[in-house]
Amino acid sequence: MTDSDIAVALKGFVSRVYPDMSIAVTLANDGSGRREICFIEERFRNLYPLQRYHRIQHLIPEEFCVDQMRDAVWFECAPGEDPADLLFPDDQLVMDITPDVLRVLHHCGFFEKMDATMCAVAEQAGAPRCAGDFSMAKKILSDCGRPEDEFFDVFHVLMDQGAYCDCEILYNVMEDSKLKERYWQQRGLTSGCT
Repeated sequence: MTDSDIAVALKGFVSRVYPDMSIAVTLANDGSGRREICFIEERFRNLYPLQRYHRIQHLIPEEFCVDQMRDAVWFECAPGEDPADLLFPDDQLVMDITPDVLRVLHHCGFFEKMDATMCAVAEQAGAPRCAGDFSMAKKILSDCGRPEDEFFDVFHVLMDQGAYCDCEILYNVMEDSKLKERYWQQRGLTSGCT
């Protein structure tokens, strides 16, 4: 497939969720012969790069990734961002700090406050209203007295645990949560939020 064909195919995969996304497919400037694929979307602006990748990755069929994008380098940017300016975590650091970060979050009641907030929203709206980001979690961390300069590490620990948004903190990181219980109750398997 040509670069143009790949861009058109990718646009088809993502357009249901991101109808306004721009996709640029070019040859890398490093002489490697690899393709660079840049997904540009305004809704990426307040997301970490790993959150952005997580959203895109689930929209593109695995077979297409293997056949057409195996050696490609992906970037997910908000308009006006330079891929070189994106910040990524140190994977070893994330592994090293995970027990301490989770202990601090438990100690300050972060998970319980997230659960109470998400259940209250669910009760009002009839279903959990997650914006697909960490907006509630950031507010709760601030309310817990955690400084904003800790957020990068905290959220990368949570993403490493499988949480890429507010509701996934409760579904994927907490062993037991009322929101998770509510989810299964709606499917007839347990009791709900109280």
